[in-house]
Amino acid sequence: MKACSFCGCQTSDKTKTCASCGSDHFLWVCPNCSNKYEGKFCPSCGVAYDAPGMVCPNCGNKYYTKACPDCGYTASGSSNQTHTASLPKNDKRINPPNQITILAAILSYLGLITFFVPFSIAGLIIGIVQKKKGNNSKWVVVAITVSTMSIILSFAMYCIWIVAFFNS
Repeated sequence: MKACSFCGCQTSDKTKTCASCGSDHFLWVCPNCSNKYEGKFCPSCGVAYDAPGMVCPNCGNKYYTKACPDCGYTASGSSNQTHTASLPKNDKRINPPNQITILAAILSYLGLITFFVPFSIAGLIIGIVQKKKGNNSKWVVVAITVSTMSIILSFAMYCIWIVAFFNS
């Protein structure tokens, strides 16, 4: 895309004169950072004025760098080859902890500390639902593990209390 150097009107690359003021002097508009410049490459980010860019298969964002700035996706090889993700599945950029998974972990710890099984069950259910949705963050693993331990320990503690109550 081009922009008129006098009035700033943006137009297509094939236009010879500005439709607004009639000028024939244009600046290139960077497709990546929208900087206006002369020459083939943007002085701010280095992207060529005619760069086609790539569309991220993960989030759909158009990007001009080696990695998608939104989700971190990178493609191996040149831009006209099939894109393959090079980030590991447990990378924090793919599955960042969200408030629900942190809540699940907190509920599981509360269940462990207080022996109140409903906290542990809620943490376990939320953790399992998040795991099924594909969230593999460490908070989900912590919620599921601690909730399971808490439920087992709570029932063991209840059994000890019942035996102690009936033996007294």
